[in-house]
Amino acid sequence: ERIYLQNVLAADGFDQIFASLTEYNNLSEICVSDSFIGSQGCMSLSNLLQNPESKIRKLELVNTYLDDDTIVILSIGLMRSKSMKSLDLSRNLRVTRLGCPFCRLISSHVQNRIFVA
Repeated sequence: ERIYLQNVLAADGFDQIFASLTEYNNLSEICVSDSFIGSQGCMSLSNLLQNPESKIRKLELVNTYLDDDTIVILSIGLMRSKSMKSLDLSRNLRVTRLGCPFCRLISSHVQNRIFVA
């Protein structure tokens, strides 16, 4: 199963959206683009990825206004994920050199990844 979210304007809603996805054990892909996830949303997503029941293999967060702080939050979930295979964090222009070490750390745990900031 896949979920695609595009042009979602309310950052406050992403924490609830990602928290509710823990009920879907067959979810294999999450694709979010052109939306502001925010730090609370990243925390909920990180928790979802760490869930031992999670089967999420592909995560696309394209142009989601990630920054250095949200990359750090996501890195914890991505490194602890047992199923993650593909990651696309492209077009997140707020990630600076401070966030890049975390991108490299994540990339060592994910097979197919795209980091274009």
